[in-house]
Amino acid sequence: MEDTKIIELYWARNEKAIAETDLKYGRLCKQLARNILFDIEDAEEVLNEVYLGIWNAIPPSRPKYLKTFICKITKNVAMAKVRYYNADKRKAEGMIPLQEIEEIVSGKNNIEEEYEKKEIAGFISEFLWGIESEKRNIFLSRYWYYNSISEIAKIYGISESKVKTMLFRTRRKLKEYLKEKGVEL
Repeated sequence: MEDTKIIELYWARNEKAIAETDLKYGRLCKQLARNILFDIEDAEEVLNEVYLGIWNAIPPSRPKYLKTFICKITKNVAMAKVRYYNADKRKAEGMIPLQEIEEIVSGKNNIEEEYEKKEIAGFISEFLWGIESEKRNIFLSRYWYYNSISEIAKIYGISESKVKTMLFRTRRKLKEYLKEKGVEL
């Protein structure tokens, strides 16, 4: 079913919207949650919270890109569960990709301000659209979809060493790009 039709089902408060969302994006959401949490049972639990989050968000939101909207909700719910586990000192595997990129985007305390976050996000988007598509896709695969190095290597048919090197160089170039744009790191 087309995304616009699924969104219309949500607006009509038709429960079929959840079934259609699950049919079209359930596997993607579960994989994304599993990549963050490293646990299939937690990923399935997150999936239920995601559908509730979508149901509560549409309306009033009318997302332009449903897939991105759903992935963002999935990441937020999964990361909330990671924070819960970290608070209880249970496990922190989902934080590994964030730790790799944290030094580039964390910077000073006032980065928390909404305007600066949006500005930095815009710079990161500009940077990513300015690099070769394979490097961009590998970067997003790691830091948006939380795929492991070995999964990325398998997907792109390259060695793990090459994936690590590409990610390292892309992070370094991103850091330089952000400095050029005046972002204090």
